[in-house]
Amino acid sequence: KGSDICINLIGILYEKGSNTFQKIHTDFVNDLALLIKQENSIKHFIHFSSLGVKSGTESKYLESKFQAEEIPPLGFEGIDMMDKDTERYGKRIFGGIGIGALKLQLHRACIARLFESNDLVLDAKEVLATAKTLL
Repeated sequence: KGSDICINLIGILYEKGSNTFQKIHTDFVNDLALLIKQENSIKHFIHFSSLGVKSGTESKYLESKFQAEEIPPLGFEGIDMMDKDTERYGKRIFGGIGIGALKLQLHRACIARLFESNDLVLDAKEVLATAKTLL
């Protein structure tokens, strides 16, 4: 309550007890999105998933991450999971799948920068500056 942004970084690498991939990666994200929608004060919801998510995999981890990305569209109307820097309602929109391309571009750009100098360190500010050049 009282915030205008929510960043979801919750995830598990292995299941233990009642903490299953489905419960943490899919059900929790759905419940969080619905709660944010009801709260109506959150202007930005950023959900981090994982690289390599896809349907039909034997990995319960990747399947649960994929299912979370398929929640249409994490409870917010007007966002398609394939949106990639789409202008809508005066905002730049990235859907669950669309953001993956940007993440890959950013990863490649940062790796390329590391080859420019052998003593370069990319902190959060440097990575953000690199990301802004891609938008």
